[in-house]
Amino acid sequence: MINLPVSLLKIIYLVFLLLPFVLPLRAQEFDCDSLLKDTTSIEMPLENLLELRERMENILKCQGTPEEDLEIILSETFILASFLVKYPGALNSNYQLGQALANLMALPETQSMIKSIRISEQVARMNHSPENWLLAKKLLSEIAPPEALIEMESHINTRDFEGLSYRTIFATLNSEESEKTNGEKASIFKEFISLDEALAQAKAESKTLLIYFSGYGSVNCRKLEEEVFSDRNIRERLESHFLSFIIMVDDRTPLSENEQYTSSYSSKKVETQGQRNQDLQWKVAQSNRQPLIVLLDERAQMIASKSYDLDIQAWLRFLQELE
Repeated sequence: MINLPVSLLKIIYLVFLLLPFVLPLRAQEFDCDSLLKDTTSIEMPLENLLELRERMENILKCQGTPEEDLEIILSETFILASFLVKYPGALNSNYQLGQALANLMALPETQSMIKSIRISEQVARMNHSPENWLLAKKLLSEIAPPEALIEMESHINTRDFEGLSYRTIFATLNSEESEKTNGEKASIFKEFISLDEALAQAKAESKTLLIYFSGYGSVNCRKLEEEVFSDRNIRERLESHFLSFIIMVDDRTPLSENEQYTSSYSSKKVETQGQRNQDLQWKVAQSNRQPLIVLLDERAQMIASKSYDLDIQAWLRFLQELE
């Protein structure tokens, strides 16, 4: 499990929100010997990272990674994020990718995360009943400490969740926990509806449009909210000079059939609100990292952006320059 700086209860709730969007595995023919020996250049922007992800998929297949693990590993957030955390100097560098991936997959924390996601997905598909909860507890006991399960059970037993999926239940409890923990910290960010409406509202209020790309399962987003966006001076500047919206890139709410489309950036089918939000982030910022603050002009062109940074003075300087 990830060692998150939040309550034990929130740890297990977040696991369900970290469950990846998995792309279907494709049948391809490639030369494993050449692929495993090649040196790969890892660069931005998007098209290079998409090519990198496909290369990773082929290498993992060549290395004999079990099919059930591939479905977890090949989520973009899992494999790309894990790789760049393990090898922070990899961007804009040449890497012998086959050996690097083999090293990454051999790490105990990688195997622990795969196990956690696999069990979480199994439980998430179950609907709540007394019998299913006994089975769910047995499964979750392999990845969660006893005190977390006891606290979770106390919440479930006092609510009418009968028949609901555990994915829905834990998303509900996590949302309530976040609201209680963050309080007014996130209230400076309005709920995003559409880019056109946000631009029109910013123009009407004579403010600069600011979009905060966040994620329910992002530890760094929570740190930024707790340590930076809770600061009085930061809040005053955001409220006075900017029209600020928050967008969650891992929102699993399904889109209706007439809202679904194929992304012109990733060429993938966009089927959930989170995937649509990811697509918007690529459109305005050419980035998929979170947290990310993006400021846009009235034509939706990016003026500036800022990612994870807990230095309050640096944030104040950044905002002052854009007022």
